[in-house]
Amino acid sequence: MNESKNHIDQLIAKSLDGPVTEDEQALIDQWLSGSPENQEYFQQISELWKTTEKTGDIGIVPDFDVEDAWEKVNNELNKRPEGTASWQNSRWIMGVAASLTLLIISAILLFQKEETISIASAGPSTLPDNSTIVLNDNSTLTYREGFNETTREVELTGAGYFDVTKNDEKPFIVHFRNISVKVVGTSFYISHDSTNNHSMVKVTSGIVTVSALKTGPFVRLTAGMSTVFDPQTNQFINRTVDNNNFFWHTGKLVFDQQELRNVIHTLNRVYHTNIVLNNGAIANCRLTTTFDGQSLEEVLKIISMTLGLRVDYGPDFIKVSGDGCQ
Repeated sequence: MNESKNHIDQLIAKSLDGPVTEDEQALIDQWLSGSPENQEYFQQISELWKTTEKTGDIGIVPDFDVEDAWEKVNNELNKRPEGTASWQNSRWIMGVAASLTLLIISAILLFQKEETISIASAGPSTLPDNSTIVLNDNSTLTYREGFNETTREVELTGAGYFDVTKNDEKPFIVHFRNISVKVVGTSFYISHDSTNNHSMVKVTSGIVTVSALKTGPFVRLTAGMSTVFDPQTNQFINRTVDNNNFFWHTGKLVFDQQELRNVIHTLNRVYHTNIVLNNGAIANCRLTTTFDGQSLEEVLKIISMTLGLRVDYGPDFIKVSGDGCQ
């Protein structure tokens, strides 16, 4: 019985610490369905973990022996006072487990804060494994110095392009919002669509695995493939990611028979500006062209000449007007 409980405790710790396998999740679910006491025990530990998550960043877990820590928890549980009920029913035991769990999590957070490195958006950067990253504006990459013995884990906010050095023995894992991206050596983009809160991944070389954090679905992508994750449905959407989302890295915008309304929407997003159309007729005009490194003024001049439109620059917005399309 004690050996079985030790195994469950280790699985609980692992599930709170990061993703578990389908078989491990099945064992946890089976154990939870065994009794209300099991559910209460799991809930108390989970609440402590969530509470601690709010006070610190635990996206990157250091080299911390979770199983050893839980063995110490079990030793404390075995010291319960005489006359108490079984471990499932004892509130005293639940309190001991919860207190020790909080100490374990606090130790992890303290360890992380002392040894994490942050990179802000400032052009290409090289990581300790010689992998390179390029971050978008207002983006940050955080990782533990030197990574750890078994994985290369980083946490991204904003958007980034990764060119990962191949290492079959030490996978590279990016934690990003609601997903994690796991590779051994490849290049890919990660970004976020703020209009619908979707996370986007596009692979340019190699193979990556994208999974929902903690538990949930996953997809496997190869070069040229992309995916979008919807956190509301906890599902990956079978949709091609527009390369124009990565203008900040490529400097290219490609439009193929795109309605002008969509072109303007893209320009507003990538150039951080406010362009408006004066009527619905020109919104339906279609544009096929490629821009590579041009300024916003140059882009608008080409569009106006191509479609026979006029561009007026105001203090708060840029107005594009015309009677129709040539």
